[in-house]
Amino acid sequence: MTMRGLNQSFTVIVSPLVCALAFTAGLPAPGIAAEGQAPGRRAAAQRIESALAGKNTRQALSAYEQFIAQTGNEDLPLLATIARAELLELSRSDAPDVRVEAIESLARAGDRQARQSLTGQTAASGDVPALQAAARSGDRTAVSRLNGLAEAGPPNIRVAAIQALGEVGDGGSLPTLARLLADPEILPRATAAAALGTLGDATAVDTLRPALDDPSVLVRVSAAASLKRLGDAGGDAVLSEALQSEAPDLRLVAAKGLAAAADPSWVPALLPLLHDRDGLTYLYAAELLLPEDPDALAVLGEAVQDPNPVVQKEAARILTTAARGPVSTLRQMLRADSPAVRVRGAGAIALRARAVAR
Repeated sequence: MTMRGLNQSFTVIVSPLVCALAFTAGLPAPGIAAEGQAPGRRAAAQRIESALAGKNTRQALSAYEQFIAQTGNEDLPLLATIARAELLELSRSDAPDVRVEAIESLARAGDRQARQSLTGQTAASGDVPALQAAARSGDRTAVSRLNGLAEAGPPNIRVAAIQALGEVGDGGSLPTLARLLADPEILPRATAAAALGTLGDATAVDTLRPALDDPSVLVRVSAAASLKRLGDAGGDAVLSEALQSEAPDLRLVAAKGLAAAADPSWVPALLPLLHDRDGLTYLYAAELLLPEDPDALAVLGEAVQDPNPVVQKEAARILTTAARGPVSTLRQMLRADSPAVRVRGAGAIALRARAVAR
């Protein structure tokens, strides 16, 4: 099934508003105010429900914000209803990456029909984000197709497929990644070396050690960082040298491996990058520094409001993946012009609400 076919199939399943309200997974539905709720919640819930019936999530969000302005506190169950309605709308997006992420977020928030749409059906697409989402849902066909694309796919998507294999974390991909260490191109080799570390399989240590002698410094540092992740100190000298490099990318790669191994020696090398707003480097530094430096969260919060949509999208990804952004920041993402930012904020809100409900 093509991604367009998936879109049409899922739209038939989830288009009624009642689905958005049902996705609250046991949380209070709009219009139903439980005993002990904040004054005005019932009226706010009714205004939100009315706005969502008209498919106006912005109006629903305004009603919610008027309510919390009176109470002074976020109401996660109520906000999650708006977030799920936004996800439903984005699940019909023309942008494949946004559409897939919306469906996957609904699945992670507890919607079984969304999960079924991902498993098996999404894997029919050759789109890497779709395959990655299906693989995370346990679809073995999707994992197999990612392995195939990583080795023999079109040049423009091979690196994305290799990176996806590392993020999915399927141990069966280790042989593919090991072979890619001998790829003639630098980026596939470096990405494969990094992916072997994220798999967390100690048997990859012997495979990675020869890469410390790769002619490319990026491959060498990536291999050293993965070895450190896996508890091997064989590449420590390479990492120490990389932390002193004038190339921010090398410092970031080294820092990732050291941070994963709970070695704090990387922190001083990244602190200057946090305030260097050239490109996206400062965002990647902030991602690693979140547990170490309170300024990192502030930097990412500002970046979500940046006029550059690329900066917005990447900051939104980091905040929601790290699960460190306050609810107020996630709520602000729902007002972003970029669908890629809205889907991130909505997905994070829905997932947090589900966690609280449990």
